[in-house]
Amino acid sequence: MLSISFSLGSHIAYHVPSLSLTGTGHQLQVDFEDGEHVFTSPDFELGTIHSMKDTPLLGRIIFRYTHSLEEGIVNITVCDEDYESADGMTLMTFPKGREDASCFERSSSAGFAADEIHRNGYWNTRSPLLPGASQLFKTIARDAARAMIEALAAKDDIILSIRTPFPEMPYEEYQQLCLVYRDGEFLCTYDQLDPLEFKGNFEIWDVFSQLDGTAQLPLNATFANVIGSTGDQIPGGGSWVRLWSRETRRPANTCASFGFPTSVTRCVRGARLVGGHIILQRTAQRVRRGSNSVRIIPICSAHNHTSFVNAMEARAERWVVVLKNYHNP
Repeated sequence: MLSISFSLGSHIAYHVPSLSLTGTGHQLQVDFEDGEHVFTSPDFELGTIHSMKDTPLLGRIIFRYTHSLEEGIVNITVCDEDYESADGMTLMTFPKGREDASCFERSSSAGFAADEIHRNGYWNTRSPLLPGASQLFKTIARDAARAMIEALAAKDDIILSIRTPFPEMPYEEYQQLCLVYRDGEFLCTYDQLDPLEFKGNFEIWDVFSQLDGTAQLPLNATFANVIGSTGDQIPGGGSWVRLWSRETRRPANTCASFGFPTSVTRCVRGARLVGGHIILQRTAQRVRRGSNSVRIIPICSAHNHTSFVNAMEARAERWVVVLKNYHNP
């Protein structure tokens, strides 16, 4: 079982005639069990509801996670604070003794706002009598999501997989990046499609079929090249290393396996960085189409060479982009 602890709660006091929030933080311990679970925290006190005979206001944190093993390494999957899903970090608030009057604020928009507004008349965070309260509770949920991810990222011996939202873009631009397949074989991106050739059994796929968030590998995790990845289409165009920088929000300025093994050290300095297709194995291997085990990490052209089939280690960089449905929609 993996355990972490982090602080949550608002450090900003809030006071209106109907409600007071103390602005006190709370320490929360999360024990991750094997499998897919919904974590529900113990109740903690947020403040006092004056309009209800000074009834204590309680809070409860809820989120879904997955705990699995990949090549013997613990893999924890959670939602980014901007990932719009009911699985994301949620703050449940309710008057003490009245769980039936609960309200929910999620770290990112999810569900139906009207349902929350009209949930009950006993306790409602969106009441005009509580100006700004719902946004404050949303901030608590977002801060909790970030604190949890930071606590997990501090673990050097696990894979931390984060479900992240796909960047929004205008419809016209998005359409141009879709992938066109004919008779099950990749043909081109939509912007390169010749209307005169639009014949036969065509299928158009969006890039959701190829990106599945980001992940942080364990320190010095072993990985190897994917044989046969040449030709895998890049979601959004450009290069794989640019895609890695965009999705991880990190600069690609060094080879992840810099200095290891020593046999390629002399080739690494000054070598061009690329976004390499990798798997968590000790030797380079072919991977079946449609696999969800392929990741992208910046490595130098010396490590990425077809002749390099040995193991590399996540030393200078540990963050990867996770591919879904590798090489095949």
